[in-house]
Amino acid sequence: MHYSPVRATVTDEPSEIAAFLGSSRLEDPLNRYPVTAAFHGHAHRGSPEGRTSSGVPVYNVALPLLRRRFPNDPPFRVIEVQVERTNGGPPSAPPPVHAGAGIGATIP
Repeated sequence: MHYSPVRATVTDEPSEIAAFLGSSRLEDPLNRYPVTAAFHGHAHRGSPEGRTSSGVPVYNVALPLLRRRFPNDPPFRVIEVQVERTNGGPPSAPPPVHAGAGIGATIP
């Protein structure tokens, strides 16, 4: 997503613009559906990580932030996602993406 769903990843931004960098209304779908993680940009001076009220990790992947906070690393984030297998077979199908939920994709 573009805007932050939690205050934690915009805390280092100037207070005059913080209200334009995210919306707490984006947090509700993350808490309501089975989401492993959320990623957003836009908050160039924010913090790299936060969590929703239900504990979903939120990563700020704004390029200026990544370059400043991790100057010796490539400017991207990688997370490992555990996939449950059923009866030793292929991974189970991900939950459907809910159209109109305001989220681009749901990560199982």
